[in-house]
Amino acid sequence: PALLQPRLPGKHISEPNTQHCVQIGELLANLHLATREQVLERKTDRGLDWMLSEGRNFLSHLGETQRALLEKSLQEI
Repeated sequence: PALLQPRLPGKHISEPNTQHCVQIGELLANLHLATREQVLERKTDRGLDWMLSEGRNFLSHLGETQRALLEKSLQEI
């Protein structure tokens, strides 16, 4: 999961200290707590079906050694 947000005011910290690390830890903990009840789920566009389909399409573009490796990998899916 990711959080996309407009850039916040402030500046880059070139030499973080212990207090900076504590603040980041607290922020991350609060983000996790705030979202623990609202799980976002999305089916991946690059699942096993996609891997099998695209993998087969890609075989003709590979050399013999790479093709054999990809074929073996596709069989294991």
